[in-house]
Amino acid sequence: MWTSTQYRHVVRGSAWYDLIVTAAFVTPWSFAALHGVLTALGQALDLPGELPAFAPMHMLMANLLGSVVCVWAAKLPRFFTTPWKTRVLCPSSWM
Repeated sequence: MWTSTQYRHVVRGSAWYDLIVTAAFVTPWSFAALHGVLTALGQALDLPGELPAFAPMHMLMANLLGSVVCVWAAKLPRFFTTPWKTRVLCPSSWM
């Protein structure tokens, strides 16, 4: 069984990973830069196919994903600093 401290470390690590991976999806210009980098990387590695141009609805969904995940990553570690919330969500801390 995990202790409450171990569980908090995993949650914080997961939040940092999500923040790093999805940060480029938050704004249209950062996503456009990421799209350009991925397109150039695919061409440099001579990968088959191509990354399609994104329509406005695609951009909206990508930005929504980035925004929601970044807000989650910023708020979730603080959620676990309150002892009663940790006890409710981590049953091993009940013992």
